[in-house]
Amino acid sequence: MTNIPEERWRPLLDALVDEIAPADPAWREAFLSVPRHVFVPGFHDERNPPAWIGSDDPAWLPGVYADQSLVTQLRRHPDDPENWWPTSSSSRPSLMLSMLEALDVADGMRVLEIGTGTGYNAALLGARLGDRHVVSVDIDPELVETARGRLAF
Repeated sequence: MTNIPEERWRPLLDALVDEIAPADPAWREAFLSVPRHVFVPGFHDERNPPAWIGSDDPAWLPGVYADQSLVTQLRRHPDDPENWWPTSSSSRPSLMLSMLEALDVADGMRVLEIGTGTGYNAALLGARLGDRHVVSVDIDPELVETARGRLAF
């Protein structure tokens, strides 16, 4: 997903960051430096059954840069195999910002993130603190491997 020309996604990212309005300049810079589409190559819509909105769909890029939570992985529900169960998502960026600001990190601190998911939050933490100061773990090995590749953007 890094092959999307910057002139397509940069205005959307800039508008999103303006909308969520980080008060701390360090968090503003972190959000501006991490392209969300790299971490959300697609998401599931709310139809039943859910449809995948990927990079070939015109709704994908505007959806990625909207202040909304995006379900990025579904599995059959273990107790009801006829229904789908969200098992990973990218949280609403304004909520992520609120949680990151509440974390009250400072330069030189180290962070252990539990729940890697898409890797977007780890990338934001790495942009703010430096990659070597962030460790992220998840119980889903597939998510960890995918996020590891995305974090190399």
